Parts: sequence; C-alpha cells; structure tokens
Amino acid sequence: MEILKLLENNSLFQERARQELETVVLKEFISKSTSEEIIDVLNKIPSMALANKEAEENYANLQQNYLNLQNEVKTLKDELHQSHAERQILENRKKDLLVQVNFYKEHYSHIESIFKVFEGLDDNVKSGLDGIFRDNARDKFLISCFELEKIEMLWDFIYYTIENVNNNVEAVNNLNLILDYFFKLFNYINPMYERLNVKIGEKIDSDLHIKIGSTTTNLIKEVKLRGIKNKYTQKIVKKSVVN
Repeated sequence: MEILKLLENNSLFQERARQELETVVLKEFISKSTSEEIIDVLNKIPSMALANKEAEENYANLQQNYLNLQNEVKTLKDELHQSHAERQILENRKKDLLVQVNFYKEHYSHIESIFKVFEGLDDNVKSGLDGIFRDNARDKFLISCFELEKIEMLWDFIYYTIENVNNNVEAVNNLNLILDYFFKLFNYINPMYERLNVKIGEKIDSDLHIKIGSTTTNLIKEVKLRGIKNKYTQKIVKKSVVN
C-alpha cells in the first residue's frame, strides 16, 4: 500500500505507465483490426488532432471569457456600491435642502405681515428706528437685523419706548412682534443665543430682570420685554423687563 501511494504521487511513473498502456492498446488494436480499419483510423488522426486543438483553443477562450465576465461583474458591483453611496449623499443633501426650504417658507412667508406691522408704527416711533432699519423698502427691511448688534439696538429702543412713551401698549406689542421675528431669523444663522423664559408669579431677580413701575410686590405680574442670553456661556446679554 505504501508503495502504491508513492507511485500515485510520482508523475514520472504515471507518464511511463500511460505510454506503456497506449503501446499495449495500440498493439491490441493492430493485431485484431484489418488493414482497411487501420488505414481508416490513420486517415482520421489529422482531423481528430485538429478537432482536439480547436477544443483546447475553445476551452482557453471560454476560460478567458469567464475571467472577463468575472471582472465585469466585479466592476458592476463596485459601480453599484458607488452608485448607492452617491445616492445616499444626494438623499441627505435633499433632506437638508428640504429642511432649509421649509424653514424659509415658514419664516419668510411672514415677512409681509411683519413688514405691515412695521409700516403701521407711529411716525414718531418709526423715526426712532432709523438707525436700525435701513429704509422702508421690504427687501432692505428684511436684512436689517441679521446681526446681534442690531438685535440689541432694537431691544434697547423697545425698552426706551416702554420707559418714556405714553400710551405705548400697542407700539410696544408691535415692536415685540418685530423683535421676535428677527431674533428667530438671526438665531437660525447664529444659534448661540436664546430668549429668557419668564413666568408670571416668579420672584423678581435683579440678575435676570429689570423692574419697572411703582408696585412694591417682588413678584412678576407682567412681562414687558423678554431678555436675551448666550446659551453656552449663560451670559445675560439683555435682562427681561417686567412689572
């Protein structure tokens, strides 16, 4: 058994055995065949050799075609993967753009009503806003308060109106509408700031509130103007004006 295993793995032995077997088979064929049969086989040998060569060439071509097909499949898979990745990027961009479009629809659709509020202000009040709003054109009105400095100036003007203008309730309410609108737009671009939350009935805190009026109570009865703070540093930019 050991010898047989060694012989099975010996290529030289296998080739020698094949040649011996072919010789035996050929001798057997010659001894049992007629001259006509032998001649007929000899005549067929060239065509058989040619057919065998063609078969080998066809097999080689098939192998090459198979390899080419494998490469094409791999390329298509890579392109499909890349296409999926690019599609995901486009989907994410589409979502981001949709969020922005919805934001602008929501906020800029109100510009007409806010601009009408501005136009409806008393002339004396509007004249005090000359340093904040560029002119009475709607497009320039829209871009007037995209800086914190302008937001603060508008807040200061509202506080001044609260303290110094008689019968100011309507003017203050309208100015607060304008401030709220522009603060939302500003905060979308620069989300570092937020308005102070103030509740009726809370205790007045001098660090957070400016008290107006002559009431002796230390509880908030009315919020005239909400303050502004940096939501990261918690620094109070403007206190809330309360009564």
